Amino acid sequence: MSPKARSEDQLSKEVARFFMRKLSASGLADQIEARPKQQVLMNLTVGRDPKRGDWRYYFGLQQQDIVFRLKGENGILPLLEGQRQYHSLSAGQKQIQVPLVICELKINRTFVTHHLITYSRIAEQIRQVHPHCAYYFVVGGIGNRRLKPETLLRQAKAFDRVYVDWEEEREIIWQDIANHLAYLRDRAGVIPNIE
Repeated sequence: MSPKARSEDQLSKEVARFFMRKLSASGLADQIEARPKQQVLMNLTVGRDPKRGDWRYYFGLQQQDIVFRLKGENGILPLLEGQRQYHSLSAGQKQIQVPLVICELKINRTFVTHHLITYSRIAEQIRQVHPHCAYYFVVGGIGNRRLKPETLLRQAKAFDRVYVDWEEEREIIWQDIANHLAYLRDRAGVIPNIE
């Protein structure tokens, strides 16, 4: 086993590489990709532009650590033109991604329960916009922070799953993701069935 990640960026790269290998081995890589550090549409607000005085759509985007989405044009929506603004749009970004699975990553050493509270709210907002998206919270890397079961019960309700040990649970996490993707393909019709 490789040494434990010391930073969230290291953990993100490790997790992305693992998922890319798993997608390839499973045959899903032709349709699905896992991308690190992606902006995802989180909310929509309507309000007056303070400078122009006209009504606008304000689209709020949030960077997510790992995002699984359909490859190519099937996994994106073009940006809307007209009276709208995008908050936290990446430079040069021309479309909005439609996430199928999100993995939010935190390092054991720096993880605090406030992260559960904050990302629980983000997960709720993202899933209101993207109802087919599963949202997983994953803790890994150096450190030995352990959560009490009652803390998870109280603070992690908005997540589909919470994994407290990436190094030990990576295969379980992958299987849960693969099951969700299979459901989206076979039952929900979100992923085209190419056979």
